Amino acid sequence: MNEAVAEYRQLELDSSNDMMDADSRRALGRYVEAAWHHLQAGAARERMGQMMFDTGDRVRAAADWLSAAACFHLATNLQQMSEVLNRVHELVQQGSIPPERRDIRCALVERDEQQHALEHRMARFQHEYEEVRNNIDGQEFLTWLLGQVRDLPGFMNLQLAVAHRAMRLGQFPLALQHLKWAERLAPGSTDLKALRVALLLTQGDRTAGLQLGFELLREQPQMAPVRLLLVGTLAFKPSASRGDWERALELLRPLCHARGDWMDRLVPLALAVTLHQGLEHDDEYQQSLDEFNRLAESVTDPTGRTSIAALRGELPNVFLSRGAASPVRTTPAPWASARDLSTMRGVFEKLIPLSGTAA
Repeated sequence: MNEAVAEYRQLELDSSNDMMDADSRRALGRYVEAAWHHLQAGAARERMGQMMFDTGDRVRAAADWLSAAACFHLATNLQQMSEVLNRVHELVQQGSIPPERRDIRCALVERDEQQHALEHRMARFQHEYEEVRNNIDGQEFLTWLLGQVRDLPGFMNLQLAVAHRAMRLGQFPLALQHLKWAERLAPGSTDLKALRVALLLTQGDRTAGLQLGFELLREQPQMAPVRLLLVGTLAFKPSASRGDWERALELLRPLCHARGDWMDRLVPLALAVTLHQGLEHDDEYQQSLDEFNRLAESVTDPTGRTSIAALRGELPNVFLSRGAASPVRTTPAPWASARDLSTMRGVFEKLIPLSGTAA
């Protein structure tokens, strides 16, 4: 028995075991776990089809890919289902499937119908999601999200939405559970890593959160929400030092002169004003304050104007209006005052997003 045959048979065995495991998990109501096993089975059957295709056996390749499509359908993974079905359609169009193999043609029709049904289910979820999100909030919204898991257990964005909402409500074990499943369904996703950073920092594990956050920025330096989250954590933690503020400012610099609308620029500018003022960088403070005031005057959106008013109301000695004289500092630097740090932390926690994916 050569290595290729041995690998094919092992994939066949492993995928069959995953299918049985999926059935048992679903019977127990463990829908996401069942979807993961179907995903593994589908990946194995997809590999089997490729092996047959490479040997020139197009019929067996089509059969394996149709089996993979069935697994991806049960895993509610539309993208992977579409990819393997496209390969089978290409084989049919090329005349690689003999007319007498009506079983394959019938199975392809059935898979196409399943694909269209899954597309409809996902489109309906997206429509209902926007409608529900605009009308309910808090625990009621989380309950609605959890109710969708049975129908779309392998939809990573749904797991991410549950984790995000649970975290906002302080239900950290539930958030961690669904975040772990989302990571298994979509390994390597930077959005999921960003949410894990937020979850660690929100739970108070700053060391692990900062470490993972810096690792993520090395991989994806353009992830502004993660950068802002790390800046806020360094600058406004209870034990913050001047060194923490200097480090936070260096982390912030790539965002200070970024182009974009007011939503992209407001928080980086506000942080720059705050950090420069606290570090007594007088010239940089004045420059960033002038830029902040120019932006503030251009904002017409009610949400933006409310945020700007909150900054000026909570930190009046930092966010001076245009033309106002800078006050003489008579108090310790912000990092020397737990009360000042607490105030700043409260202000910026309302502005800094938890992750790059809204939910």
